[in-house]
Amino acid sequence: MSEAVGLVFEKIAACGSRYESTGTSKILHVLCPPLFVMWDSAICGGYAVDGRSSDYAKRFLPQMQHEAREAVGSYIADGRAGPAAAVRELEKLCGGRTFTKLIDEYNYCKFTLRVDELWR
Repeated sequence: MSEAVGLVFEKIAACGSRYESTGTSKILHVLCPPLFVMWDSAICGGYAVDGRSSDYAKRFLPQMQHEAREAVGSYIADGRAGPAAAVRELEKLCGGRTFTKLIDEYNYCKFTLRVDELWR
């Protein structure tokens, strides 16, 4: 799966006059919001990925899966819901945005806005 994602990412990112990593992550998210998390240069730097297709597919998305499991695990640990229900409840609590969009917003606040509370 990561090879297919990397190939599609590369084809989109390299189709213009310059390599568009950030735009590609946004396009993929629009095409399949439950699967693709957006990134930008600050987020890439925060996760020590280089902004290329191979890093998106083989390092960044697996790291986002890990982050998502941690968030859902925290919610479940409070005894509020099972995994699938936890995702639905978290999305509902956050205005109906997809879980991948919530991860993007977390990353943006942490790495772009550098919100102090997210570093503790």
